Amino acid sequence: MRAFLEVLTRLNALFDKGNFLISAVEPTVIDIMFYNEVSTILLLTRLGDKNFKHQYPHVTTWINSMQGMTELIDHE
Repeated sequence: MRAFLEVLTRLNALFDKGNFLISAVEPTVIDIMFYNEVSTILLLTRLGDKNFKHQYPHVTTWINSMQGMTELIDHE
């Protein structure tokens, strides 16, 4: 858990430079990969329920924008 919190801290700092990990204007494969991992861990640990928005505001904004991407929705 400690390692994951460190990843969140580093991600939060990266988003000071833009809305996505590589590109400032659109998500890349890296965003999709990180989003899948981060959102899964947050769901499994329920970490997102606990003060998450205050500790990691940039990650929260990124997660919300990634959730809204129609490219990530399974159309089956």
